[in-house]
Amino acid sequence: MEKFIYFFESVSIWVGRAFGWCILVLTLSVTYEVFLRYVLNAPTVWV
Repeated sequence: MEKFIYFFESVSIWVGRAFGWCILVLTLSVTYEVFLRYVLNAPTVWV
């Protein structure tokens, strides 16, 4: 039973860290897009 709990705890920690990095990347990409669009008046091609 202890191995079962340890496994799911480690999976939970890994998933939490992965989503944390995803949120960071998404935040930076949105900030980049807003800066280009409204400050430099030059939106990126992929939008």
